[in-house]
Amino acid sequence: MFGIFKKAKPDLAAGTSGSEMAIAGGAYDGASKFDASMSTWNPPLQSADAEILPDKPLLDARARDTFRNSSYIQHGISFRQNSVVGAEYRLNAKPRTSNLGKGFDEKWEEEFQLEIEGKFNAYANSPNFWPDAARTRTLTDMARLAIAAVGVGGEALFTAEWLGTQGRPYGTALQAIECDRLSNPNGKMDTNLLRGGVAMDRFGAPKGYHIQEEHPGDLSSGMGTFRWKYVPATKPWGRQMIIHIFDPTRPHQTRGLAQIVTALKDIRMFSKFSDIQLQNAVARSSIMAYIKSEKPKEENFAQLGVGMHPDAGHGLMGAYDAAVRRHLEQAISYARGSQSAVINGVRVPHFFPGTELHMLDPSADGAFGSEFAASLMRGVAAALGLSYEELSKDFSRTNYSSLRAGMLPTWRAMLHTKRTVADRVANATYRLWLEESIGRGLIDSMPRHAKSIEWLYQGLNFDSLAAAQWIGAAKGNIDELKEDQASVLRLNNGLTTLEQECAARGLDWRDVLRQIGREEAEKKRYGLGDFFGTSTAKSEAAIAKGPKDYSGDGDDDE
Repeated sequence: MFGIFKKAKPDLAAGTSGSEMAIAGGAYDGASKFDASMSTWNPPLQSADAEILPDKPLLDARARDTFRNSSYIQHGISFRQNSVVGAEYRLNAKPRTSNLGKGFDEKWEEEFQLEIEGKFNAYANSPNFWPDAARTRTLTDMARLAIAAVGVGGEALFTAEWLGTQGRPYGTALQAIECDRLSNPNGKMDTNLLRGGVAMDRFGAPKGYHIQEEHPGDLSSGMGTFRWKYVPATKPWGRQMIIHIFDPTRPHQTRGLAQIVTALKDIRMFSKFSDIQLQNAVARSSIMAYIKSEKPKEENFAQLGVGMHPDAGHGLMGAYDAAVRRHLEQAISYARGSQSAVINGVRVPHFFPGTELHMLDPSADGAFGSEFAASLMRGVAAALGLSYEELSKDFSRTNYSSLRAGMLPTWRAMLHTKRTVADRVANATYRLWLEESIGRGLIDSMPRHAKSIEWLYQGLNFDSLAAAQWIGAAKGNIDELKEDQASVLRLNNGLTTLEQECAARGLDWRDVLRQIGREEAEKKRYGLGDFFGTSTAKSEAAIAKGPKDYSGDGDDDE
């Protein structure tokens, strides 16, 4: 009765051995070695650096050339800058007070936030450009620069500089470095501990960076292109000296690569396609019509007075053009003089026997049409992390729901860019500034025992003290009424906070509350408390009461 569970012998005639399966490509179609569409696809199996570092200079050069010459790519990078950073990048200090021990409580946290935000934001966005060693950018500008550098080259590089305090409120500043200058000294080969100009320990943690003193492609480059400066990753006590920003996609990846390199071929094709379409449009607009004849070309040429001798030189073309013009003039004259039919008031001319007129439409699409261009544009938009509509500015086929659905992935992509690029630049600047401020005793709200560099670098003190969020660009609305109503519902049901809702609009909630307090005080001063009600009913009731005295003398004004 248990015969059905008896182990069956393998059918050797029908089956294959494990080694034979491996030779054939295994159980996966994607590993097939005999399928016609797969047999020639044999990419090498390499480490991340082996894939990236040899091709990175060429890919970076092509990506920059594309950025220089493609309005769509420039718009895509600018869109990322505007969507992440906006007009001003501001600190929202969020110290983890519970980790700091004695002397730190909620009251201290509030005092610290008010003091630190006021001082740092004044330093970071000063028109004197204190955060930039080159004195040309605010922190906002440097965050935008980093986003552009990562978008085109896949990475951004800054060095921390100490410029002294003579003539400056703070000595801390960042120096932006072109990533092309990060390279192995004297063209040294990559090793396990030195790759792409980055010196590492045995775990892959950066120890230092080799930076050429001058850009290798600079027109004014001199001996500096043959000299490298070694910058340690940190000072012995922990101060960060290099800010190297990139978003790795594999373990043990030393250098970054831009997302748009995956679309360089599509971008190139789209550029050529656009040129051809434009040339076709120009050619179509320069020729209004042509006349088609059923006669042999030799007879037509003979009628035009042009011979077809095989040894005819370039002068034939000039004679041919003149003859064609004469022929067209004769055809038009013949049509004007002929007895033409009239249909509903429209004149239909009669042409030469054996000929017919074809009109050209300059606005007609080319061989591929707009759908082909849109398909290429979608690939470019995907590489930039944008929706097709936002990159192309073509909203002709979009409604509220589809546009909203397209914006959500873009917003998530912008949040990722904010966290991995803009926030890293801002956090590095903030930490360097905070270290200097505490070391010099410039933070009044710090407890006495915490006003030293030694305390700052104990355990998690620095990470807890310097924890922060950054307020950048507003999310934006498609239907302001609907989205504001959703915001009010979230607030009323405890699903969000005023801080989060204000940050989504690019605002600091403390600034908003302070301003509301000032305005409420002014309303009471002028007797407008009931006029600007919190609901439509209150506003209507206030209007029904009639105007009040706003002059401050107690008399009603008509």
